[in-house]
Amino acid sequence: MFSIIKRGQITHPVTNQTTPPIKGQSTKGQVSGTGAAVLVLLIFALIVVYILFLPPATRQELLQEEDLERGLAYGERELLVESPGRLDYVSQREIEHTLPAVNLFSSTNAVVLRALHSLYVKSAWLDESGANMSFSIDNLQYASDVMLSFNVRKHQGRLRILLNGNQVFDSEITTLNAPPIMLPKDLLQQKNELGFATSSVGAKFWGTNEYELSDLQVSGKVTDVSTQQSKTSFTVTSTERDNLDRVFVKFLSDCVQEQVGILDVAINDHNIFSGVPDCGVPRPLEIAGTYIIGGENVLSFKTQRGSYLIDNIVVKSKLRELTFPTYYFEITPEEVVALQRNAEAVLEIEFPDDIETKRADLFLNGHPISINTREKALAYLVSELVRDGTNVIQLKPRTTMDIVNLRVVLT
Repeated sequence: MFSIIKRGQITHPVTNQTTPPIKGQSTKGQVSGTGAAVLVLLIFALIVVYILFLPPATRQELLQEEDLERGLAYGERELLVESPGRLDYVSQREIEHTLPAVNLFSSTNAVVLRALHSLYVKSAWLDESGANMSFSIDNLQYASDVMLSFNVRKHQGRLRILLNGNQVFDSEITTLNAPPIMLPKDLLQQKNELGFATSSVGAKFWGTNEYELSDLQVSGKVTDVSTQQSKTSFTVTSTERDNLDRVFVKFLSDCVQEQVGILDVAINDHNIFSGVPDCGVPRPLEIAGTYIIGGENVLSFKTQRGSYLIDNIVVKSKLRELTFPTYYFEITPEEVVALQRNAEAVLEIEFPDDIETKRADLFLNGHPISINTREKALAYLVSELVRDGTNVIQLKPRTTMDIVNLRVVLT
């Protein structure tokens, strides 16, 4: 180590002995040092005067450039910060959902509503007894030709029959095989009761009127309408739903014009057609896009009369033209200078996860950058692609994807 030295002395680093100064050395060194200091001060003063007399714009640019270089030395500058969110992708402008044919028809069958093995009624001077028989009709509007039939084992006097308290028969039966008794439809209810009795013996107090009936049966024709309606479904993706422009439903009715009734067509419980279609002629319909939901959609057909074969069912979605997000950012001349020296421009992309595959084409000032990754974040060095002034970034997804953040930074 060098020791502390006095003016005019040189201390040897090993022996620590003081050597006498060289003659004339001190005076000459002092003169040379003074001249150099004066020259440095003069150059500094000239630079300050030069800067002060520069035009204000030029002086400001110079100072900004210095500030930018100092700022980049300690961090980064954000040129663009965006959150694009969901980017939809569709490969076609029209999507067709082809659905299977449905068959609508009704069938009418003879049905036994109630059967009873036997019953007995009588009327004597001091002894009367009647009988009841109940039956139900679940779908009264689809029932017709309801009748009562029975066999007669014993008969004496007149047989009286009431339906729900209303007399429907009062006559003497003299044969074992009685003809069926028609029950008026306007007296029928969902819950019904038949009452049986015989006529009074009157003055013949010694006699007895009686009827013994067997194999009693209430039957009728009941139309099964469960096959007069049918449903079919199709699935709509969220991308298709969010970009709907127009929606069309088309079907063909195979039927006999004179034998069919009104056809009702609904989608997700919204009626889109009610009428008698032209049999054998395709029927196109345009419906409101608000009737369509993301996920499963239900298309239903229903008629009250006749048989229909609904075929060639198609739901067509026309999608609006997708607009891709475009972003702009500025590069100042000072930032261009910084890039030409040692700064770098970096494009950063952040996704919500590292599970789904993200595919897109990104264009920076027309230069393509292909994205095909499962990573959660990407970074690209784009110093050679940016330019002075306005810069443009355009995103064109090749899959439906989400972008959390999109940044361009100067580091």
